[in-house]
Amino acid sequence: MIVYRFVKIWARITTFFYFRKIAVTHKEKIPKGASVIFAPNHQSAFLDPIVIAVNTDRDPWFLTRASVFKGDLVKSLLKIMHMVPVYRPRDMVDLKTANNSTFKFCQEVLLDGRSILIFPEGNHGMQKRLRTPLKKGIGRIALRAAEALKDHPERDVMIVPVGINYEHPTRMRTDLLLNFGSPISVKSFIEGQEKPEAAALKELREELAHQLSELMIDIRPKEHYDYLEYAWQTQRTVSPSLTRRFLNDKELVDTLAASKPLGADTPKPRKRILRTLLLLAGFPFWLLGVVLNLGWIITVKLVLKKLVKDPHFIASVNFICVMVGVPLFALLTASLLNTVFGGFWIWLAVIPLSGLLAYEYQSRILKRPKPILTKDLAGDFLPED
Repeated sequence: MIVYRFVKIWARITTFFYFRKIAVTHKEKIPKGASVIFAPNHQSAFLDPIVIAVNTDRDPWFLTRASVFKGDLVKSLLKIMHMVPVYRPRDMVDLKTANNSTFKFCQEVLLDGRSILIFPEGNHGMQKRLRTPLKKGIGRIALRAAEALKDHPERDVMIVPVGINYEHPTRMRTDLLLNFGSPISVKSFIEGQEKPEAAALKELREELAHQLSELMIDIRPKEHYDYLEYAWQTQRTVSPSLTRRFLNDKELVDTLAASKPLGADTPKPRKRILRTLLLLAGFPFWLLGVVLNLGWIITVKLVLKKLVKDPHFIASVNFICVMVGVPLFALLTASLLNTVFGGFWIWLAVIPLSGLLAYEYQSRILKRPKPILTKDLAGDFLPED
């Protein structure tokens, strides 16, 4: 638990540097001291559970794909980080029995008044749409835990839907909006009603899907997704307020889906004089940041090139590189510079700060990002419903 708490605190600090802006809405809706299942949409890889865990007071257990649980050491480390394995059809196992121990553990956690986190979509997909129908696993775990609490009328299992909204699915220094929804009482789907589990499960999944759709950018219909996504990207107004931006985006997506316009507006170009001044003024700081952080930059590029095949993992790996690599490389570089120039603590502060300014300059001024469809970012790794 001590290791978990330390990592959680360090990850929370990292989020302030990794993201440009973070906004969390309705965090007060999370029940205190109750059995809670966090049910978020799944756009990134393991970055999604991290951003939820560090923005709640709960310490949820995470259902994680079983394929990563290889070797006793890895299993032990993952358990310390509150991860439990869940098998999927692609794992080529008998799903009727393979997840029994995991479901039993989840039920014990819930009966003990603690929390778990399950992705009801089942897999990650960076498109801004909810992949429905939702998987049955979350409903089965929730309903069976609620059944086990029938003799305790004062207790319930609450599903808290969470909308994760990244401004960009793979870039560092992007914006993050977390929308916590109203808790769904699982007991209400079985209390005083004589219905088969399948019927209660269907109703529960439909209610969860409805709430999740309201908490995230959900571009529909699926058959027009690429066109609607590009039209939304080129016509949206990027408000400084993340909550206002979200509401504007939701309204625009609904309008586009209803009207099916024939073309998209061309984004307005930035003022050339201002951009030229910023290019000239920022170049020395960019150069300093690149030179001081060159070791970290090269390492991250090599890690992404050699280890990351699925683009959905880019943001997650980048986050770990910031969380672990930045302090490590800052210490090493500051130590080397201290032997020549002195001033260890000054270098230790300047190195990460200059790297941050360099990244901001490169991503916002030096390069002018153009709208790109998520299918072009994800390629063959974009999942089907």
